[in-house]
Amino acid sequence: MHTRGKYEVPGMKNPIGLATFMSAIQSMHCTGSRAYRGTFDPTPRDADEFLPIGAPAIVVFGGTGVFTVTTDALGWVTSIKVELRVKETLKMTTTFSGHGKPVKISKPGNVGEAYDFSYD
Repeated sequence: MHTRGKYEVPGMKNPIGLATFMSAIQSMHCTGSRAYRGTFDPTPRDADEFLPIGAPAIVVFGGTGVFTVTTDALGWVTSIKVELRVKETLKMTTTFSGHGKPVKISKPGNVGEAYDFSYD
């Protein structure tokens, strides 16, 4: 992790938490021609937050995690659905598309500097 002020941003080797998620997988089995289901440790040892995949921001202490993965006909992951059970159930879905194609990034409209308390 890299630190900017007191806010930590994911390192470039694991920018969306996917590598940490993969290392947290405990079991997985095939449930269909392009579908898989498994369990993962929501608080893996020596790992920073990695959920939701795509925007790591949640820290979980204890509980259980199950996931389903869907792939396309070429075997590329198209969806990861995560379900966390601690006191309540939290469901998250991350989708992937355009595998192998260049990424176009556009600046969002109506942006401004965050309030000072955001950095405390």
